[in-house]
Amino acid sequence: IIASLKSPPRSRGGITKKNLISLCRENGIKMYSKLKKSDLKELLVKSIGKQELMKQIKLITTH
Repeated sequence: IIASLKSPPRSRGGITKKNLISLCRENGIKMYSKLKKSDLKELLVKSIGKQELMKQIKLITTH
C-alpha cells in the first residue's frame, strides 16, 4: 500500500553551479572556474546584467 503512495520528486526551478558555469562560457566570461555559486551569480550580473541573467536562467530551468 505504501509503495503506491510514492510521488515523483518535485522540480524546484533552481539553477545548478554547472548551469551557471555554462552561462559563463556562453557569454565569454573568464576566471570563473574556482568561484562559488553565489560568486558566479555576482560575476554574471556584473557582466551581462541582472535582467539578462534572469532571462537566461528562465530558459535553462523551463522544462
